[in-house]
Amino acid sequence: QCRGMGVLEHGVEEFEARLRQMTKDIKALRPFRKVEEAVGSFRQSLPLIASLKNEALRPRHWERLVEKTGVSIELDPRKLSVGMLFEMRLERFEAEIGEIVLGAVKELNIERGINEIAETWRTMEFSVIKYFKGSQERGL
Repeated sequence: QCRGMGVLEHGVEEFEARLRQMTKDIKALRPFRKVEEAVGSFRQSLPLIASLKNEALRPRHWERLVEKTGVSIELDPRKLSVGMLFEMRLERFEAEIGEIVLGAVKELNIERGINEIAETWRTMEFSVIKYFKGSQERGL
């Protein structure tokens, strides 16, 4: 887990602690409940945001995520922000995100395995010798 995610988790914990310290009168107000709901929603999104940082995700996986969720996502990682991810309310798509990330991880493992096999065969050397049956030469 990256340092940024730890900062986000710590921030949510601190914010929730402050919310718990509010008086009953404030807690009864509708805006308080909305804020509390938003913070809870964000907390639920944190593991999903962390999973979307997985190195196995390729553009095709992001495109599939957009297709499955119907939520437009900025595919350029330099422009994608945590705020954008939060606005997407990712907690609604926990199963879909999990399925896509798991598939991406499996694909990456297969890709790495194929690359290892290809590298092994690329450097493999074979010795070719004449084949004899008895004293008769039968070819290479």
